[in-house]
Amino acid sequence: MPKPYKLFSTRPIPADAEIIDHNGKPHVRMKERGKSILCRLTKDGAKCLRPSKCWYFDLRDQQGTVHRVKGFADLKATGQLAAEKARKAERLRSGYADPAEEHVRRPLTDHLKDYGAHLEAKGVTSKHNQETQSRINTLMTGCGFVFPLDLDAGKVSAWLGGLRRQERLVAIPPGDAFGSSIVAKLFGVTVDSVRRLVARHRLPTVGNGPSRKLTRAAVEVIAEQQAKGSSPRTVNSYTVAIRGFTRWLVRLKRMGSDPLESLSLLNATVDVRHARRELTSDELRRLLEATRDSKTTFRGLTGEDRFMLYLMASATGFRSNALANLTPADFDLDAQTVALAARFNKSRKTKVQPIPSDVTSSLREFLNGKPANATIWGGTWATGHVGAQMLRRDLEAAGIAYTIEGPDGPEYADFHALRHTYLTMLGRHGVDLSSTDADSG
Repeated sequence: MPKPYKLFSTRPIPADAEIIDHNGKPHVRMKERGKSILCRLTKDGAKCLRPSKCWYFDLRDQQGTVHRVKGFADLKATGQLAAEKARKAERLRSGYADPAEEHVRRPLTDHLKDYGAHLEAKGVTSKHNQETQSRINTLMTGCGFVFPLDLDAGKVSAWLGGLRRQERLVAIPPGDAFGSSIVAKLFGVTVDSVRRLVARHRLPTVGNGPSRKLTRAAVEVIAEQQAKGSSPRTVNSYTVAIRGFTRWLVRLKRMGSDPLESLSLLNATVDVRHARRELTSDELRRLLEATRDSKTTFRGLTGEDRFMLYLMASATGFRSNALANLTPADFDLDAQTVALAARFNKSRKTKVQPIPSDVTSSLREFLNGKPANATIWGGTWATGHVGAQMLRRDLEAAGIAYTIEGPDGPEYADFHALRHTYLTMLGRHGVDLSSTDADSG
């Protein structure tokens, strides 16, 4: 067992020091901070040997190398630390080490970087990876977690509960117009979040381009939205992210057990902030007709392009990211199917979806002459998350309301509503929706 010892450093003998004999050896008695201390003299008697405040001990690691380890000012505590370190070193040399012992001393931020690399290797999209890491990091910072042993389900539950609580309205400073960056700082959100709120709620602005500002009325609407607290769906996104992270820590033996396994998801149906509605058959027909006749271009997509895009969305149920990555090579028009690659499918499985015969006929003409491996509906409409704005313009041209009042509040016909329309049509035609791939696209 390692024996604690102290290190000594040579110091000049103070002028008021008294040289005495202690245990048969010459010592110096001197005052320090009002206390009397004894220090041995050097062999030549010119200086004194000042002991270190802390105790030290030598430890032989699993490779046989001896390291000096700093202990504590208390001898007994240092002895206990030396005994524990020695036992661990012995287990390592014998091959009985616990991998989690070393990992729990690494900061959670280091583990999170490794988790991000794991998600990337797993094939998740860059956007999903960034959002997951951001949610985990935000939660850990909010709860004050630094190391794995800090993780606590009670603190996480309390922090998530804080997200749900309604807050007091943020005081808006004097002024009639505010820049996006000022509004973002006022509410603690990103500039992109402010821009999305402006587009979703059609908030009034003044000016154009970089100089565009939000009116005071628009900022007041944002203040009301922010004061509502987060929806159950948002809270669940944090829960799913952190639970995936802790399960990964346990699976890789970086922790012995999952401290957050007791966390559960909220019922997201009781408080839906952005409810979607399906279009009726008549509304879908009017939308497609108006879009096909449109002379405007949105983010590089002509009226004909958008007509086929909406037709495919409502005929396959694919999401915007899946549709934006389809190429002519993905279609087998003779078999009347389209194949969605696993990397573009939310379920991470290749999906072969049948296409109705009338849609196949339109596709045959539309795809004729297009490069086989070039995206059909590529561009910034999907990457910029403006599919809802694009569809909203075409809905207005068709005389269809973007928002209607539903039984539990407003319901929106955004781009994802086309998928709801697809699922509703399947249900009306007697298809068992529980047997369909709900994660397609």
